[in-house]
Amino acid sequence: PDTVDGVRDFTAAVLPPPKILVVSDSFDEAVYLKTAIAPPELEEQGRSAYRTTFIATSALGRTDLSTFDVVCLVNARHPTEDDWVALASFVNSGGGLAVFLGMRNGTENPVAASYANPTADSILPARLLADLSFSPPESLDVRKTVHPILQTIEGARGLAELSAVPVRRYWRAEPSA
Repeated sequence: PDTVDGVRDFTAAVLPPPKILVVSDSFDEAVYLKTAIAPPELEEQGRSAYRTTFIATSALGRTDLSTFDVVCLVNARHPTEDDWVALASFVNSGGGLAVFLGMRNGTENPVAASYANPTADSILPARLLADLSFSPPESLDVRKTVHPILQTIEGARGLAELSAVPVRRYWRAEPSA
């Protein structure tokens, strides 16, 4: 309410940047996403909109996910049932999960089986059916950023980095109910 002298008080909260855990079998396969989310030069200066941590997929089960806001799986070929249980608990507690599957598996593809179990089905939006390829490679079209994920990345100035990555493979999937 206004006071006699016309002064109003307000409170502003400053929150720390969200913490994002990037999980992959290989840092080389996760570096594009990690760089798009938090450019290294901004992270080093403490000016990045996000704080990222990278771990190998094999360390997922030993990691306390509750210290992160979002977990990104990037080409994680074989998450275990224990990994899925930990991720389901994280998601059901309000954490965010993004799954990026672009790995090169050739004709042998046990990956779909690693992602097809009741625990994974409870938190993933679709079941993987087939690993397919583009010839020639395609790229992410970022001209219309109406999807909330793309708008968030655009705010972090990472769309240009992602649009430069060639997309060679994709998955046919069956959406969950």
